[in-house]
Order: sequence, then C-alpha cells, then structure tokens
Amino acid sequence: MATPPGANSLRILSIDGGGVKGYTALLILQRICRAMRVEAEKGGIDLADEPKPCEVFDLIVGTSTGGLIAVMLGRLHMSVDECIRKYEDLSSDIFGKRQLGGQFVRFFKGLLKVPFYDIDTMQTAIKSVLEQQNKDVQENFKEEDPVCKTIVCVTRSKTAAHDVLRNYESKHAAHQNYKCTIWEAASATAAAPMFFGAVKLEPGGEIWRDGGLRRNNPVNVAIEQLGLEDEWRGKHIGCVLSLGTGAPLINEVSNNLAKFLKGCVAMMTDSEDTADAFARSSHGQKLANSQRYFRFSVAQGMEYLQMDEFKETEKMNALTTRYLSTMKNGDEVQRCAKSLVWPDQNWQKKVEEKPSLLPYRHCLHFVDRVTYTAELHRFFDKSVAGQQKFVLWGPGGIGKTQIALQFAQSMRSRLSVFWVRADTVANFLNDFPRIMDQLEPSKTHVSTSQDRPLLARNVTARLERDPSSWLLVLDNADDYNLFVGKTAAGNAINSYVPKEGRVLITTRDPRFRGTVAAAKDGLHVEPMDTSEASDLFTKSIPPHLASQSSSAMVDELLVLLGNLPLALAQAAANVTDQQRPVHEYIAAYRDKRNRISLMAQPVLDVETEGFRTSGQSILLTYEISFEDLERDHQLSARCLNYFGFFHWQKIPVSLIRALPVLAELDDQSFRDTIKHLLHLSLIEEISYHDGSEYSVHPIIHEGISNRLSPEDKRSYLSDSVAVILSKLRKMHEYREYLASWPYLQSHALLQVNFATENNLKSEALALLNYRCAVFLRVSGMTFDSVQLATQAVAIAQDICGPYHWLTIKAWVEKIKCLVADSHFREGYNESKFAMERLDSAKLNNEAMSDEEYLELRAKVLQVKRSACAGLGEYKEGEETANELIVLRRGLPEDTELSLEDRYSLSVFLFEQGKFQEAQEMNNELLISMDEQQRTAHKTVFLTIYALKAGILSGMRRGSEFEPAVILGHDEERDILQIHRDVFKEHLSIRLITDRFVWLSCNNLLSELSQKGETPEAADILKRIITGAVESGFRFEGQMIQVFGTTLRYGLDVIESLHGTGDARQEPPGLPIANLFVQIIELAGTAMRRHWRGSRPLYDFALLFSRLGDSHRAEELLCEALQDNRLEEDKSMEGPIHYNLMLAIALQGRPDDARRYRDTHLALITPEESKRGDLEQQLRLVREAKELYDKAKGILAGRNSKVPESWWTENRVALNRVQLRYGLLVPATAGEDRGPYGDASDTVLKKQKRKPRGLGGIIDKLHRTSPSNPHD
Repeated sequence: MATPPGANSLRILSIDGGGVKGYTALLILQRICRAMRVEAEKGGIDLADEPKPCEVFDLIVGTSTGGLIAVMLGRLHMSVDECIRKYEDLSSDIFGKRQLGGQFVRFFKGLLKVPFYDIDTMQTAIKSVLEQQNKDVQENFKEEDPVCKTIVCVTRSKTAAHDVLRNYESKHAAHQNYKCTIWEAASATAAAPMFFGAVKLEPGGEIWRDGGLRRNNPVNVAIEQLGLEDEWRGKHIGCVLSLGTGAPLINEVSNNLAKFLKGCVAMMTDSEDTADAFARSSHGQKLANSQRYFRFSVAQGMEYLQMDEFKETEKMNALTTRYLSTMKNGDEVQRCAKSLVWPDQNWQKKVEEKPSLLPYRHCLHFVDRVTYTAELHRFFDKSVAGQQKFVLWGPGGIGKTQIALQFAQSMRSRLSVFWVRADTVANFLNDFPRIMDQLEPSKTHVSTSQDRPLLARNVTARLERDPSSWLLVLDNADDYNLFVGKTAAGNAINSYVPKEGRVLITTRDPRFRGTVAAAKDGLHVEPMDTSEASDLFTKSIPPHLASQSSSAMVDELLVLLGNLPLALAQAAANVTDQQRPVHEYIAAYRDKRNRISLMAQPVLDVETEGFRTSGQSILLTYEISFEDLERDHQLSARCLNYFGFFHWQKIPVSLIRALPVLAELDDQSFRDTIKHLLHLSLIEEISYHDGSEYSVHPIIHEGISNRLSPEDKRSYLSDSVAVILSKLRKMHEYREYLASWPYLQSHALLQVNFATENNLKSEALALLNYRCAVFLRVSGMTFDSVQLATQAVAIAQDICGPYHWLTIKAWVEKIKCLVADSHFREGYNESKFAMERLDSAKLNNEAMSDEEYLELRAKVLQVKRSACAGLGEYKEGEETANELIVLRRGLPEDTELSLEDRYSLSVFLFEQGKFQEAQEMNNELLISMDEQQRTAHKTVFLTIYALKAGILSGMRRGSEFEPAVILGHDEERDILQIHRDVFKEHLSIRLITDRFVWLSCNNLLSELSQKGETPEAADILKRIITGAVESGFRFEGQMIQVFGTTLRYGLDVIESLHGTGDARQEPPGLPIANLFVQIIELAGTAMRRHWRGSRPLYDFALLFSRLGDSHRAEELLCEALQDNRLEEDKSMEGPIHYNLMLAIALQGRPDDARRYRDTHLALITPEESKRGDLEQQLRLVREAKELYDKAKGILAGRNSKVPESWWTENRVALNRVQLRYGLLVPATAGEDRGPYGDASDTVLKKQKRKPRGLGGIIDKLHRTSPSNPHD
C-alpha cells in the first residue's frame, strides 16, 4: 500500500515562520513520517515509502518560510526528504550572496527601511524549484481539485491587515479568493519586513508581505478555517501537528548590533506566545488531553541563530537530533505518529472536563491579550495556599470579562470553573447555589422555595472542603459597598466567598485592590495597544473593506475610539453591516461627537480614579449604529429599546419573543429582526442545549434607557413588565411557579428598581413588587422582601384603592415578610390592622368571593400566630390558632396546613403550661399520621414528635396551671431518647446549617443539662458548632434567636465543665468557648445590624466577659441598646445596663462605671439585689486574681507547694479564672488553643495590644470578680 489509511476526521499541519530555522521543522517532520511508517506496519499496513505530507494531511498552513514549506509540501506534493534538499538550495540561493559593508550597512538599511535582500533573488530561486518540479512557472496557486488543501498567511502592506492565500476556492461569504501564481504566493508569505520588499500580485494589484507579523504561528488560523468551510464543518479533528522554529532571544535585543537586528525580527513574531495560549485554551487542552494536539519546537540553542544564517544547517541538525533524542520528545513523536495513522481513534476518546458553570460564549474575534492571561496563569498556576484572590479592574468596555473568560476556558481541563454574576446580591444568590448542581449532579440541591442564603453557605462549605480543585470567577462586581456589605441590606457577597481557593474578580472599582484582595494581586486592564486594537478591528471586518483602508486611516479610528475593545467591535460591526468604508465611519463618528455633549465636561469619578470618558466612545459608536437601525430597520430599533428594560444578562429568547411588537411575527421574521442587532454587535446570542439567551453590554444597556423620553420609558417598561407577569401567570402549580423565578428574578428586580428611580406607578408594577416580595421571602432574602412588599402596598393603595384585592394581598405579604425578618412586634400590629382592612374590603368590594375572603383571613391569622410565638404572647397565640382551625373548615382540605394548625395550637398550650391539653392534642396528631403521611410530611412529624418529649419535660417541672408530676423511669428515658432520635434524623436529612437541626439540638441540650449529661452535651456542641464554622455559616434572621438559645446552653455546659479535669491543664470548656467566638466573627458587624432584639448581642457579651474581653463585651452591650432593639423584650434592659456597668469597671474605669450606675440607677438596682452591687463585684475580682497568681507562683516554683487536694478544691474557680486571664501552663510551640487560649505571666497577651477584661490594671483596682458576675 502506497499511502496511509483514510480517515473520517481531519489532520492538520501548522508550520511556523523563522527564516532558515524552518529547516528544523522539516527535520522533525521527517522523523515523524518515519515513525508513521513503523506505526502503520504494526497495524498490518505496509507502506512502501515514508508517506508524503500531502497524502496525510487534509490541510497544511504555513507562515513566512513556514508558508514556503507549506507550498512545497502541500501544493508541489514533495516528500519531506525532497523538501529538505530544496529548502537547503533555496536558503543558499536567497541568503548566500554576501552583503558589502557587513552588519553596519544592515543596521542603516534597517533604519532607512531598505530591505537587506533583493526580493527578485528569492522569486528567481522559487521559480527555479518550480521548473525542477516540471511545473509551469506561471501556474496558478489555486487548484481545481487539490490533493491537499494549502494556506499561506500574508499581511497587507498598507493596512497591516491579516489575510491568507489558498490553493482552493473558499465558499465562505466573508472570504476573498485571490488570484496568484505559485511563486507569488510563496514569495508573498516569505517576504519578511527588513529582509525583503513587498510582493505585488497580478492581476489584482494587492501588495503583500510576510504573514508572520503577529501571526508567526498559524495554528489558530488553521483551526479558524476548519469552522468556516462547509466540507469541514461538523467534522472531528483527528490530529493537529504544530511545528515551531525555536523561541527568539528577546531579552538581549540591545546588547550589540547583530542582536539588535535579531530582536527587531523577534518582536514581529509571536510563535511561542501563540503556542502557549493555544495549549492553555479550552480547545487546545481538549485536543492535547485526547492525543490530538502535538507541538514540537527546538528551543535550546536556536535562539542564537539569525533568520538568514543558512550555513548553520549542521548546527541545526545537531540541535534537532539532541532535541528528539530525549525520552520525553521521542515518546511524543511516537504518539504523534500513531495519532496521524489512526486519527479516528483519538476524537472518540472522551476528555473529561471538570464540572463547570460557564454560561458565556467565547468572542468570535477575540484577540489574546497575553500580558493579562500570562499574569493570571502565573498567579493561579501555583498550588493553593489559603485564599488566592486576583482582581481585574478597569472601566466598562475595556475587555475585562473577555480576558477572564479566555483564562477561565483555558483552565477547564484542570479545574472546575464557576462563573457567577456579582453585580447584585440577588443575582449572586441566584447563580452561586447552582454550583452544587455541578459538583453533585446526582442530587437535587437548588429549589427556589429554599433559603437562598443558606444554599449559598452550603456551597461555600463544599468549596472550602476541596479548595485546590476549582476557580471561582465573580464577574461585574462593580459595586464595592454592596460586595463588602456596606449597604442598608448588609448582605455582603464577600461573606459567601470561600476562605480558601482561587477567586478571580472583574470590577470597575479599584478599591477592591488592597481590601478584598491584596494590593499586589491585581491588574489594571488598560485599552489595547495599537497592534492588538488593529488586529481586532481588521479581523472583524471583511477583507475587501480592510483593503480599502490605509493603515493611517485605521490608526485614526483607533485613536478616536481609544483602543477600547467594545467600541472597536461595535465600529467593526457597523462597518460590516452597512458595508461602509472606514473613512465614512470616521466622518460619521466625528459628526456624532460634535452633535452631542458626551465629551463636553468629563466628571471626576473618585471610585475609578479618573474621568468617566471610557464609555463615551462606546456610547458614540452605539448612537451611530442606532441611527442606522432607526433609518433602515425600525422594528429592530424598537426591539433594542426593550432590551433596556430587562437585566443585561441572561435574557431568555422567550421574553423578547413575547413582546407586543414581536409576538405576532413568524419565526423567520423574528430572526430577521434580531439579526440586525446581532450584526451590529449591539446584543449577543448565547445558545445552550435547551434554548438561547441574549445579553447586552452594561454600558449599551444604560445608554438605551438614557436616550428615551419619559413617555417612552413608561411605555417600554409597561410592555416589559406585562411580559414578566404573563410568564408567571402561566405557571399552574406553585412549585412550577417558583421554578421559573430564578430565570425571571434579575429582570423583574431591574424593572422594579427602574420604576422606583423614575417614580413610575401602575397596577402591574404593584403586582410585580408583590410577586418579587413573595419570591425573595421564600428564598430567604427577608430584608429585601420587606422593602418590596412595602412598595407594593403603597403603589396598590395609590393606584387601586385601599380595598382592592391587590392592596389586601400586598398587605398580607408585607406582614409575612416582617415576621420572616423577625419584626414580630411590627408584624403583629400590622396583622391586627390588616384584619380590620380585610373586613372593610369585603364590605366594599363585591367582587371578592367568600372563599377568597376566608383564604386571605387565614393567611393573616397564620402570620399573626407566628408573630405571637415570636413575641411570647402565648395566650393570644392560642386564641389565634383556635380561630384559624375553625376558619380552615370552610376551605378546601390541606393535610399539611391542618397538621401545622393543630401542632401550633399544642405548642401554645405547652408554652402556657397547659400540659395535659397539649399532650392530648399531640397524641391525637401522632396517631392520625400514618406511615405514608409521616414520610410525606417528615419535618412536621419530627416537630410533633419532639413536642411529645417537651410536654413530658414540662409536666415534670409543673406550671401555674398544673402541679409538677414525678415521671417514671421509662418516661424519663423516652424524653432523652426522643430528642436524640429527632436530632439524629434532622442531621441525616438536612445540612448542619439548617434551622431544624439547631432547634432539635437545643431540645437535646436542654434535656442533657437537666440530667447532668455534660460530656455528651459538650460533644454535641463541638460537633455542631465546628460544622457551622467550617461551613462559614453566618447566623441571621430568625436563626440568630435559635443560635442564642444554643449559646445559653453552651455557657451552662462550659460552667459545668469547670468542675472536671485538672486545673493545671487547659480548661475543658475553652475549645467550646473559642468555637462560639468564631461564630460571631463570621457574623460581622454588617450582619449584626439586622439581628432583631437585644438578646443575641447580650448572650455574646456574656461569652466575652467570661473570656476576660470586657472591651468586646462593652461594644456588644452598647449595640444591644441601639436601634430600638429593646422594644422586642423590655425585660432585657436591666441586665444589659448592669453588665455594661461591670464591663466598664473591668477595663480599669471604676469611676466611669460608678457614674454610669448613677445615671441608670433605677434599672441597675434591681439587678444588684440579685447579683451583687458594683463594689462587691470588684472585691470578688481581686480574690479571683489572687487565686490565679498563687497558682501561677506554685507552678513556677515561686510559692510554696500545696497539697494535691488544694487543686481539687479550687478546680472550678481555677478553670473559670483561666478563661479570663489565660492558661496557667502556656501553650507549647505549635499548639493552637484558639484566640483566647494563650497565657502570659500576669494577663492575656492580647491585652498588651488592646485592653481586655481586667488586664494589667488589676493592682490599680484592688478589687475581685465573682464566680459568674454577668449571669
């Protein structure tokens, strides 16, 4: 058999430029062809000779002298051996003539732009080769039916625009098929600047030179061509072989004259940069990982050779032999040969990409900005040690997102890459939880009815367990205050960012440097350099338009547009769509700039450290394109205006398709309308397996609404809101309703915010505010839900009137949101008022049916019931629960609601001490639930089951209604076992951050405390708090009250642990105390602003007091007295003031404490009667400190020894005092005892930095502390 076996997949050969150094590429190819013959024989195929490249490859692409080789191999059908001989002859003929004057003449020729060599000499040599091959010298480069398709890269002399010459007819509309001879094509691609003059083609007259100007490695050209020709489109790539010619030695450019000349050429080439970028790209990594991409380039020693050192063939031969003789390269040649012989085996290999979330499509004309991508690789390629955060910052339209996307795609075969929107908290909480679906696809994680912040925290915890396996990209984090939690909502995006792992942030705000990320870990993305900008623009317009534009004309446009990528892309799209010459576009741009005042008065922007001019060129290019649209395609122009009233990302096609102006169009007409927007780069379409989405750049998005009149804004917003509401109305089931919300959320919230900012009101907007409030509430974003529900009530009342059904529904939702956000008192008051309003509405609104009235009344009662529970108003709660049960009988049966109603009633009875009634109802509920119902309503069942144990505990202690009873042994055992079972069950079906887990934990801790089971209670506390810390759980909303209960039980456990262990060792309660400290550190100041009531802050203040951190205790107690926190529980006022007085005194400020006591005497005196007055407390402090000092002296040998019984007798006091002043025995080297586990000779070491507790001023006070002064 004379030729290799055929294949269904494609085989590609790419050859770099490099002057005579292309000789090494041929030597490598020779070795590969030899290995192919051996590989074929292994498969039972006998090749008489080594295969010719034209018989193996479907496409050969070359640049410069690599293009010359491509012509010889692909167009002239030479074998590699024959090509090597001809290449040697050509090199000698072209570069062999010695130049007079040596290097100095070459230097001055370079300065005068006079070529070093005569182009006629090269062309004569090429013609000679054609004659030797029995070819007509004037034979066309293009063939009718080419054996091997061949492409050579060229650069247009005038404009520096890139193009290619082909030996086949391209069918693609954007391609120009140039007519030229073989010798013209070969000499045009090899005409390197400074070395040769340009080549003019006949008959077209185009003037070309070396294609190696920034495209010296043509591998991307080859891949690009595959996707543009019909016969190749859809075919798999079997093998890509890229042959280099060694890396240039750029770092020695200025050492001497010869190296200066070499440097000039090196700076025109980018072979290794391109190879590196391709290898890192997603596509390159896929090919390499499946043995379909091979790159060979003799690096060592080649950098010292000049392009015209033709006599160095022996040296190049030796360098190549040494390069191929290494085991690694030899094996790679063997693998490459196998891939070329059997290419169909390779593409069928499945390359496992890491689970990723990358919703963006790569930019078609992307120009790799090596400066940035190389730095990103340098930063993130190292192993993870802690958190690696990097910031790309710069103005809009500068290319941050595309740079980040290019980098992210290049990492997909190494890491899981997760792309998350960070422009708003809502969008972040919509995207971030979906990461879990990628990490654990077999499980269902994201349900919109779940708490979105909770789901996000679970993702954080999951990522932190394996920080080295992923990259998180936070795109468009342009609001610094929102990101770090300085806004009113206080829900910081940064609080969810994992504490370990790789994180890349794109932003317009430079404040991220030095705060969110280290100051050194970031790059300011600047406009493209002229070469990059020119490359982007010329790649984006058709060749015939590029050929009509001089390089000076293109440079003028680049200056006008500030080299901004987005502005360039828009300008190129307009030039292409309108078939407008560049000079006409420049004139239109200048005219538009003169007619508007965008550039009149630049405004200083403190946050971006400069002037808001970066977006002006983008808006100008947008205006030009929009005027063209209005003139030629008015429907498309109207369609674009609608895009300004949806969020700029992830716009489902179905939303745009449903707009009034587009709804009646057939599919083809709709596509034609959208097509004009796509062609002008005003929008982008991103296709997925289940549909498509549109996106608009945020600068263009902002410009759309800014150019509209108030009347137009109202009209477009009204239509857009109607589309969102119509999508929601079509959902028939509640779960289906919720499932649609993530796809509509960002658009609905944008419309709500736009209406608020522009003071627009309508019934539809009231309804949209209402529905947004519902979804945010069930998604756990309760603070924001209150704001939207309040807006819904105000708008509905203003537009529809006080008795309209929407006003009443919005009012009910507002109450739900208030209670969900722990505003119990306000929710309670609103519920009473809403009930009166509902009764009035029934009388004044004939359209409201009895069933609708009852359903609304039931919802109000349900919320009022929750508010009563939160306020501890159990008697009224009982009455409300009974009223709700009676009312529900007139409504359709709902098993789950019925169970909840009766359960709530039993809870209210239990809380009042009516244990017998509560037990009867509880038993009825348990008996009524069969196995199927217990499984279907598991959470409800577990809460009812846990209440059974709670009721027994209540009966044991008695109440004002019932005397205490003595329980039997079995009942006592049942109480503890029920709480254990419920806690274990919740842990098995829920995450450790779930509210029900903590409620059941508190029940179990309570019972363990009752029975003195301190070790078990301590183990449970360590387990659950460690899980919360590791997950990064930030307690907020109603969870903080639940956790406050856990903390109170924890303080009791710590106190009980003081009676165990050896007082000379670490106090047994210290690890638990340190875990609690980590929880409040996680919460942060911003989140604490939204804690309801004063009790949580009071509880944490007690913890810090026990740890001797009186300064921190004072801060928290002061917070507890602010913002009307005491309204929720007035009984806390006295304890807070009392403990605040002590915290002040214990910092060495006794006089301040006495003055504080006098100011709040009425509140503090009752507490002093129970706990001791200020002077007593300070006297006890002295005694405790004396005991601590004595123990320290004994252990240090300064004090006389004491009997062993002394340590036992004082164990409780010594364990307690060590938490305040530090360990008696300091931690050993490398031992971590937490933030409050260090010791010093007299006080905590931390007190030297910041006063905590009594500290070094104990001798000044001469007073002592009680055992538990703050309890």
